[in-house]
Parts: sequence; structure tokens; C-alpha cells
Amino acid sequence: MASLARFGRQPRVDDLPFIAAVTAAAAVGGVLLAVSAYEFNPLVLPAAIVAVAFVVVTLVRPAWALAGALAAVPAESLGVTVGGLSPSEGALALIGAAWVARALLRPETVAKPSVRDVPIVLLLAVVGIGLANAEDPYPIARVLLLWTLFYFVYLQVQTFTADEMKLAIIAFAVGAAVLGATGALDYLRSGNQTLFAGGELTGARAASAFADPNYYAALLVLGLLPALGLVLADARRYWYVGLACGVTFAGIALSLSRGGLIAAVGGGLLLLAWRRARWVAMGLAGVFVVLTLAGANPLVESKQFNVVEKRLSTLTGPGIEESNRRPQIWRVAREVAGEHPFFGVGVNQFQFEARRRGLTEHGAPLENAHSIVFSLMAETGITGLAAFVFLLGQLAVRAVTALGTSDKMRYALALGIAAALLGFVLQGLTVAQIRVSFITGTFFALAGMLTALADRASAEAAESRAAAR
Repeated sequence: MASLARFGRQPRVDDLPFIAAVTAAAAVGGVLLAVSAYEFNPLVLPAAIVAVAFVVVTLVRPAWALAGALAAVPAESLGVTVGGLSPSEGALALIGAAWVARALLRPETVAKPSVRDVPIVLLLAVVGIGLANAEDPYPIARVLLLWTLFYFVYLQVQTFTADEMKLAIIAFAVGAAVLGATGALDYLRSGNQTLFAGGELTGARAASAFADPNYYAALLVLGLLPALGLVLADARRYWYVGLACGVTFAGIALSLSRGGLIAAVGGGLLLLAWRRARWVAMGLAGVFVVLTLAGANPLVESKQFNVVEKRLSTLTGPGIEESNRRPQIWRVAREVAGEHPFFGVGVNQFQFEARRRGLTEHGAPLENAHSIVFSLMAETGITGLAAFVFLLGQLAVRAVTALGTSDKMRYALALGIAAALLGFVLQGLTVAQIRVSFITGTFFALAGMLTALADRASAEAAESRAAAR
């Protein structure tokens, strides 16, 4: 483990030939690609230089590459794709591919698959089985390839040190803040900050370039909660991360995503397991109450606060059963699962079943079951759903183990990541955010970090027991 911890921070002498070979190969390949494509677009050359540099970084410093991928989250709002992948999705896929290269060339520098990874491997196998009878096999093949690469990212991050994890989380916090700010500004500029049908229907919503504000909120939640853990660990040092968290939360609130707000608050409640978090929460609550009683609370009087409040009130309103279509959608998902109980109809194939049953949204067949649970049930059967639920159970146990560390920074990382994964699960009860590849990849990256933190906490506990004997 010592070599794993050191690799990626201070190269040893025997790493230098590997680094030189990687750099040379990437440079030659990049030059050949740029020269051959230059006549079609002059921008190919600078793009190739950036691509070559990133490929080298992924192979030599995977933690830096992950930080770059997470910091590039705002690029999601540009709608730019390369080969059908956004910049961040492509960067995560490259990190996964780099794991394969490192496993072949420098196997001692990577974490390898093990028995505990059976749920992930089984889930990938079920996704692959869906190719057999799919009406449209391309989405399944795409998901299978990307999720496999994300599994390799999950393995790669298990070699990161706590400092490298911290770097990635800070980069994600900054990227999420920029994305949150752009979405919030678009919403405020829209002039359509109204609600209809008692708050059930909305006008504009913060979403940036995301097709669904719920997906936008889901990504911001994953960036928010681990960053809050760092702020709790050392607010003086990471004050700028705290500012980023405030902007990110504004983006979540103005997305008017009820699931996103529940995820942020639910994950935030887990942070209260730390005593210092409880003191901070009580202090903020006291300030809020005092300002409100004094009539000087700018939030309470703002139109945006009232819109968010009215939107949340629909969760318990008297017309919730009539206006909420999810029970109907989930009933159809159960019917599909009943007809294909073991392996489902294939990932991203629910829309074809919805079309057969006349289940539409805005005149088109419904694309997903509005829940990770029901989506997996219908598209991967009980086998895929059971594998995913078992993985979540593993992560819950690892979170408890990781929180047993005596190291304050590792504790903060574990608590923040656990809170983010809890928020992911809470929102996943009503939103199928795994349909967005980058969100799924980020989930795997955070799960890998939590796994590594649990392993180190277990090793720390074992050393303490051995020293006590």
C-alpha cells in the first residue's frame, strides 16, 4: 500500500521511463492526428495538444486528471460533445482507459478487481445480456462501455491519497459552483419565475444545458456535500470552498427540484453526525431566526424564496395524489418487470414499453421510470436491481468503517462523500439520474474514494489492535 500511496504525487526514479514512454507515444499519436485532420479544421491542432496533454496526465497523474474532469463540469452547459460524449464524460472515460494501460504496464500502481466487486461486475453482465433482445442495442452498448470504464475509475481512485481526494473534491466544488451560478443566472434572467397548478407546474427552472432540472440538481448535490465536509474540517483554510457551496446550493434551490432539495437536506443531515457540524447548524439557525424576527432577513422576503417554498409545499399538498404521475409510471414499470423478471428489457429500453402502453409525456413515449429502483427493475430485472442494492449496502458498511478513523481530514472526506451518496440514493427514489453518464461516473468515483477510506481505516484499526497487544 505504501507504493500505491506514493504513486501519483512524487514519481520514483523507476517511474521515469514509464512517464517518458507515455509522453512520447501520446505526442506522436497527437501530431499524426492533428496533421491528418488540420485541413478540415484549423482548431484541430490546439485541440490535439490539449488532448495529448490530458492523456499524459491521466496515465501519470490520474488524480490530477480526475480533478480536471470534475472541474470541467461547467462545460456540460455548452452542449459540446466529442464522439457523443461531453468533455467531462470523455475525461472520465479516458481515466478508466488509463487504468487498463497502467494495469498492463505498471500493475503494482493500481487497485485490481476483487471478490467484493461482484455486485458491480454482475450489474455490468446484466446490462450486456440486455443486448440480446433490445429493440435499439446502441444505447445499451454505449452504457455498457461507459459503465465498464467508470468501474475502472472506481478502481483507480482507490489508490489516491487523502490529499489527492481532497484535490478532486475541491475541483468538483468549484466546477459545481460555476455550473450552479450559470443555471441560477439563466433562471433569474428568464423573467418566468412563476408556478402553476398550486406549484405543481413551473415556468423557468435553473437547469443550465441539462434536459432535466432534476439531473442538474443531482450533479450539484454530488459536488456540494463532499465540499461541505472539507469546510467543516478546516473552515479557515477552505473558506473559498464554503462560498462555492453557497452558490451551488442556490443552483439546487432554483432548479425547483424537490428531489434535489430533499437530497441536499437529507445528505446534509448526515453531516450532523459530526459535533462541529451541529454547532455550525445551530449557529446558522440562530442567525436566521434573529434576522427573521427583526424583519431583516432578505431571503424570507425574496420572490425566489417564496417560489421555492411554494414548490416544496406540493410534497404534502391535498392534490398530490391527483397531480403526481409517478405511481402510474411505477405501476407500468412493475408490469414490465413482471413480464421480464430476471434481466429486464434492457437499459434505456423502457421508452419502447411505454409506447406500447400509451404512457407518454409531452406527446412522446416516457423515457424512464422516474426512479432508479423502478428503472433498474424494469430494464435489468431483479438481478440487476439486487446487484445495485447490494452495492449500496456495501457502501453503507464502508461508510461506517471509514468514519472510524482518527484522522480528521480522512473523517471529513468520508463523512462528506457518504452524505453525497446518501443524497444520491434519496433523490434516486423519484429520479433516474443514472441515465446521465457523467452523474453515474461521478457516483463510481466517489464510491471508490469511500472504499479506499474504509480500507485505510480498517488498516489503521488493525495497527492499533496490534500495538495494544
